[in-house]
Amino acid sequence: MSLTEACRISGDLGLPLSVFLGRYADQHWYGLDSFLLRQHDGACVFLEHTEDNKKAICLIHRVKPPACREWTSNLYRRECREGLTKYWQLTVSPSGELEGAEEKLRSFHSFIESLMIAEETDANTRMSVQSLFLRV
Repeated sequence: MSLTEACRISGDLGLPLSVFLGRYADQHWYGLDSFLLRQHDGACVFLEHTEDNKKAICLIHRVKPPACREWTSNLYRRECREGLTKYWQLTVSPSGELEGAEEKLRSFHSFIESLMIAEETDANTRMSVQSLFLRV
């Protein structure tokens, strides 16, 4: 992340930049105007898993760096396949198909559908709020 992004995140967290960098920046990264966030258990230090470990929440979502915003999940990413195995007991076949117990597959598909519905609801809410502002 850039120095500007680090300042924005540290400000959002209410931390002085030096404290933020000391606590969250990877000390092995030698950049002077760019920084790398530390990892915790192979993931970003700001990624928190829910109690059931089936969902991860970004704790700095409002101010996360563009590199994080642009990251997309897919079955070809090692970390995504590992997550499917660890949290859902599912694997990906060489042909790209999800494999696992029928109950796990149904549960995973249901979870994905709930995310799509939530995303659609959020988009509709944003459009409604925007239309209210446009009317004023």
